[in-house]
Amino acid sequence: MILCSCRYTENKQHQLCVIKVTSTKLSVIISILFRLQYINLKFYNTMEIKEIKISEDCIACGNCESVCPEVFKVNEKSEVNTKADFKKHYDEIRTAARECPVEAIILKL
Repeated sequence: MILCSCRYTENKQHQLCVIKVTSTKLSVIISILFRLQYINLKFYNTMEIKEIKISEDCIACGNCESVCPEVFKVNEKSEVNTKADFKKHYDEIRTAARECPVEAIILKL
């Protein structure tokens, strides 16, 4: 069984639904999951990054700088270019934070 959150537009509220996986329902499940992913991506893309901090756990691997050099610079430790346009580089910043091997990038939304 797959547990997923579905939005019913008639009530304009979220409800929890349980779908039993069968071969005939597989295309419906995939369709729902894609729609949910689209809704989540749309929601996240409207959020604004207010601040980026680098924790003491940073190992200066350079991964963040390779993903988004406009925002991150690495010397002995990663540094954030506070003058950079966070909104313009939103996707790259999120990718850098997600791919940080020690999770040292902290985003304030």
